[in-house]
Amino acid sequence: MYEKYFTETNNLRRIANNNFKLGDELGEDGELLYDIADKWAIINLEKETGSNIYTVLEYLEIKQIIKKIAKKINDSKIDNFIFLPILNGSVPFLRLLVQNIEKKYKIHYIKYKTYQNNYIKQTQKIDLSQFPNVKNKNIIILDDILETGETLGTVKKELKKLGAKTIQTCVLLKRKYKTNGDVDYCGKIIEDNSFLVGFGLDYNNRYRNINKIVAIDKVLM
Repeated sequence: MYEKYFTETNNLRRIANNNFKLGDELGEDGELLYDIADKWAIINLEKETGSNIYTVLEYLEIKQIIKKIAKKINDSKIDNFIFLPILNGSVPFLRLLVQNIEKKYKIHYIKYKTYQNNYIKQTQKIDLSQFPNVKNKNIIILDDILETGETLGTVKKELKKLGAKTIQTCVLLKRKYKTNGDVDYCGKIIEDNSFLVGFGLDYNNRYRNINKIVAIDKVLM
C-alpha cells in the first residue's frame, strides 16, 4: 500500500510539472493535480510518523509572504548582489523569490550537510571550497527556516573571512523561541516547536515537494 501511494504521488507530480512551473498561477487542473499529490504525500507522512498532520501555510499564502520579502529586498539600498541559497531546503523559496526581484543578482548554491535522525537534527558540516569569490561582493544568504541560528551563523562567519562587502540573511520561516541571532528578511514567525515539512522542508530527506507547509503533531525537542 505504501509503495502504491508513493508511486502514484510521484506520477501525478511529474504530470503537474509538465503543465506548469512552480510559482506560476495554478489553473484548475494544476491545482487539482497538486492537491491530490499533496494529499497522498501527507497520508504517507502520517503513516510513517504515526502522527496527525495539519496545515501551517497553504501555497498561495507562501507566495504572498515571499512577494513581501522580495519587495523589501527591492526597496533596500543593496544592489547587484549574490544570492547564496543553502541546499536543499531553500530551492522552492528561491524559485518564487527571484521571480519578484527587480535588481541585478547572481545565484550560487552551497551545501550545508545535516546528519538527521527522525526528529532530531544532529551534526552539521560545511564544505568551504564551494564558496564563490565573494570578496567585495554583496551577499544575501537564503535558507528555508531559522532554527537555532547555527547554520546562518557559520556561513556568515566564513563569508566575513573571505572578504564579503555586505552580508544579509533571508529566511522564509523563523522560530520564535529557539533562535539565536536575527535575520535581515523574514517571511513568517513560527510560534511553536512543531516539526515542519513541505516547500523545501524535509522529514528524513523526503517530502520536500509537498506544495504547502504542514506540521507533524509532535515537537522537535
